[in-house]
Amino acid sequence: MVVADAPLFGGGTWNLNGTILFAPDYHKGLYQVAASGGTPVPVLTLDSSKFQYCAWPQFLPDGKHFIYLGGAVDPRNTGVYFATLDGRQNRLVLRSDSRAIFASGVLLYGQGTTLVGQAFDPESGQLKGEPRQVAERLSNAGPVSLAFGVSENGILAYQAAAGTTGRQLAWFDRSGNKAGVMDEAGGYFDIRLSPDGRKVAFNLGEAKSELYVAELGHGLPMRLTFDPNTDSGVPAWSPDGNKILFCRLNGGKAKAGIYEKPSNGAGTEELLLASDSPDTEVWPNDWSRDGSFILYSRGDLGNRSQEELWVLPLIGDRKPRLFLRNPPAVYDGQFSPDGRWVAYTSKESGRAEVYVTPFDGAQLMASGNASTPLTPGGKWQVSTSGGQYPRWRGDGKELFFLGTDNRVMVAEVDAKGGSFQVGAVTPLFPAFVQDSATPFDVSADGKRFVIVSVPEQSSPLTLLVNWPELLKNK
Repeated sequence: MVVADAPLFGGGTWNLNGTILFAPDYHKGLYQVAASGGTPVPVLTLDSSKFQYCAWPQFLPDGKHFIYLGGAVDPRNTGVYFATLDGRQNRLVLRSDSRAIFASGVLLYGQGTTLVGQAFDPESGQLKGEPRQVAERLSNAGPVSLAFGVSENGILAYQAAAGTTGRQLAWFDRSGNKAGVMDEAGGYFDIRLSPDGRKVAFNLGEAKSELYVAELGHGLPMRLTFDPNTDSGVPAWSPDGNKILFCRLNGGKAKAGIYEKPSNGAGTEELLLASDSPDTEVWPNDWSRDGSFILYSRGDLGNRSQEELWVLPLIGDRKPRLFLRNPPAVYDGQFSPDGRWVAYTSKESGRAEVYVTPFDGAQLMASGNASTPLTPGGKWQVSTSGGQYPRWRGDGKELFFLGTDNRVMVAEVDAKGGSFQVGAVTPLFPAFVQDSATPFDVSADGKRFVIVSVPEQSSPLTLLVNWPELLKNK
């Protein structure tokens, strides 16, 4: 039974009265809904000027109070909060960047990779005593959580960290053989190869990321952005490789929007397009090979259900034009090498699929209405059973994308005049991909793939029985 939609789920909890408290989108807030279903009612609305996310709510024994993790713009206010369903209480009880779980009179939470426990009064929301170690060297279940769970009968389960943690930037050939790892594991997202294939741009970090550029096989990555209070990322290269587009998201001191900076790090960054609303983000997708147009997305980067594709002309009046609007979402537009087509992802059918549509720059420039989408002459579906993140081969004869099972797929394509033909669609290899705005890219010859990859290592779960006794003995 479907109780409620949760497109970007951030955890949930269920009390004895049949109320479910959950985060349907950890960028939006907390909602309550009856376990039998119905319309979710907001409990906690996220103030984006103060908070970036809230997640992992847990009801306390009385079924009215709960705790949750709040990620604040000011790091001093990030931590575990104590609140009530009626909104009368909502205060910080623990500064931490880890979620917490209450059980057996103890609040369990992470300090780095160490799991600690501290006595906690669920009625007053007060911590007591000092934190004590329960387990160490835990693996991460996400950017704000260690991999652990606990029951009310004194059983604790956790996963220890494997030899490699974080994500890797790894090369693969068409058979899925790993051809090399570009750097040690870390918090990588959003990777794009330069037009000549010699450099790669990526952003590094969790809640606040910065943009880097690395020359393949030579030296350390070069940091391109320097703003620890703002999330920067989603790079796209200029056709000549001399500049990089990137976005700054809401939440920091810098204005949210799309920026441009020389890829060699020299000079200053330039704001090309500011976000037109505090609740709306814009980020680059691609830059046409003739340098005339930038494809970008407008919506919510963390929620793939409210996105549109726009074009920013760098010629003429330089006014943005809406290109595609296909509810509930259309995103990740990519120009074909000859600039006559755009591959993109749309959820119009109910799931993500890859499509191709014509692109006519003259028609776009003749359009004076920025808020009305163009009507391209045709649309061709490329994926057949789900797909996203399309990438063209350098000669435009193949289109790569990720299938719903994280397999790298390839479609033979042929464009003649105003007609587009899709040939055989073939799976290449499974990829352990970390989801992000641009999780993989393809070399111009279509023979090598660079992927933000989750290391294929794991460790078994450890069960601790009667774990509260560990704290009594310390």
